[in-house]
Amino acid sequence: MAFRATNILPVDALRRIKLLLVDCRRESVRLSTQLAAGTNSETILNSLVALGQIRAQLQTLATTPGLAVFARAQEDDVNYDIAAEYTGVVAAINAAGAALAAIIPKQSGYLLAYTLDSSGFQVSREFTPAECASAIPSVDALIAFIE
Repeated sequence: MAFRATNILPVDALRRIKLLLVDCRRESVRLSTQLAAGTNSETILNSLVALGQIRAQLQTLATTPGLAVFARAQEDDVNYDIAAEYTGVVAAINAAGAALAAIIPKQSGYLLAYTLDSSGFQVSREFTPAECASAIPSVDALIAFIE
């Protein structure tokens, strides 16, 4: 027999989910402000990576045995459905990611995100507020989804 120390407890899973989503909301607020002012490809690509990492961590944590029952008890709400909330937040993350990815033009499947300056250094492509405007509603919807 072995001591079972590799499984995550519902208390830890819920805490990590909440911390992830608080960080996601804070970063999305910052991103929405940057998009409104215009931003560069590096900011957009870094945001896409961060959203993907959050989604992957949420997928792992969502499988924690007993999480739904524990979350209902912690929120003191017998109708709280963490599975439905999870589905909604992942959909909002996916929509924000798709909207961000659509800002960067592509050619033959390659992103047109950088150029090289005369010294050979990588320079991020700059996007105007107008070019970024289409992603703001999706990012704001993600913000609104997280209380």
